[in-house]
Amino acid sequence: MNRKVQSRVRTGICCILSFLISMFLFLLLCVTIFQSTVLSEGFFLKHLSDTDFYAKLTEEIKQDFVSYGSASGVDASHFDSVFREIIPSTQIQQDVENSVHQVFTGTVQPVDTSYLTENLEQSFFEYAQEQGKEITDENAVAYLAETCMDTYSDYVNLPYAGQVSNLIVQYSPPVQMLSFLLFAVILVLAVFLFVINRWKHRAIRFYIYAFSGAGLMSLALPIGVLLSNKIDKISLASPSFYDFAVSYLHGIVYTFFLGALCIAVLVLVLSLLYVYLRQKAKHGEI
Repeated sequence: MNRKVQSRVRTGICCILSFLISMFLFLLLCVTIFQSTVLSEGFFLKHLSDTDFYAKLTEEIKQDFVSYGSASGVDASHFDSVFREIIPSTQIQQDVENSVHQVFTGTVQPVDTSYLTENLEQSFFEYAQEQGKEITDENAVAYLAETCMDTYSDYVNLPYAGQVSNLIVQYSPPVQMLSFLLFAVILVLAVFLFVINRWKHRAIRFYIYAFSGAGLMSLALPIGVLLSNKIDKISLASPSFYDFAVSYLHGIVYTFFLGALCIAVLVLVLSLLYVYLRQKAKHGEI
């Protein structure tokens, strides 16, 4: 096999290797983003905070309590003190964060609201006494308190918490293993590509092709998602959960742009290295 044929074969192999590196690098980026967003408790809590979720949720719960109370003759103003003294926004935040933590650690348990129920029930008795109203059926008061707290539990316990927790606990180790495997494969391919090229600037050039391809794919995916406008059209009845879900999903999408930026920086570094090595090769220094 003459030198010209060898060069063509080597170029073909390098192109294939560059393509494989690009694909595996994009997959590694997707897996890494999945780990740092979907499987991250911190990422979840950050978007709860960013969307003022706790204050909005407090208002929604209060509206439901007022609705239940009005049907039982409890004035809406009474619930101002309830949400100031018994169930402040800080209590709601604590219960939601506990629920989130349990989901990500596989320890899902319903939030214990028994002490809140007792305090709420007592507040209804005190309200009746202040208003000079006679309570003929104490069971009705207990039922009202339990109904309110059942609604509270529905709000602060994440929907499908048990199923989601099982998936997170089940898939976290395999996802982490997959990331290590992809990194190892990329490293092996990159080393092989480097070894088969006598002129190292040519290997760097194929690295640039590979990283550029991965960067373009990491841009195409989020741009396609944003242009489809599907995220803003998700259907959730609760305004607080809707705002959170939109922010959370957008956060995942925007992380791909951050990944593309990191790849662009690497491409720039590789480009400078390519120019440097090429100049040295021209002068016969390597």
